[in-house]
Amino acid sequence: MGKTRTIPKIVVEHGAKARIAKHHGCTGETVRRALGFHTNNELAVAIRRDAIRNYGGIEVQVPVR
Repeated sequence: MGKTRTIPKIVVEHGAKARIAKHHGCTGETVRRALGFHTNNELAVAIRRDAIRNYGGIEVQVPVR
């Protein structure tokens, strides 16, 4: 079997994504994509930083095939 690769993801508690979206004035979809590292722009970086610093977010590595 080959090597399993991992991708980063930031996990936050239930309801935190909505609060992050309201704080940054964006949609929940924008927050979801930022925390899943699907986007990488200034807003996404700010959302990830805020999630970790202010909302108890934890960065994890998710295995993918």
